[in-house]
Amino acid sequence: MARDFAKTFYNSAAWIKTSKAYAASRLYICERCGRPAKKYVVHHKRYLTPQNINDPYVALSWDNLQLLCLDCHNNEHNTKNKRKIFFDSSGQVVGVQDLPPKGVPKAP
Repeated sequence: MARDFAKTFYNSAAWIKTSKAYAASRLYICERCGRPAKKYVVHHKRYLTPQNINDPYVALSWDNLQLLCLDCHNNEHNTKNKRKIFFDSSGQVVGVQDLPPKGVPKAP
């Protein structure tokens, strides 16, 4: 699920139009792994924050967007956080899993 400050933006006509057009321009091919992305997320390379969400050069610029399949999008967020966050194709969070500290094996 989008963070509270971003919910209005992600439901806006401007974002919906931009994200659909961007995905179509990339032929629905994941820009990371190169596989066809049946389910995808238009990802912001520079993450949105309360400070930059109203800046169209950050929020709507194609230079800041990347089409990712769900696996690559989940990996993007999992490597930067101490939790695994799983998203569905609409960008909604469908699961969260805490990761063990580095060097500590996962429980079976």
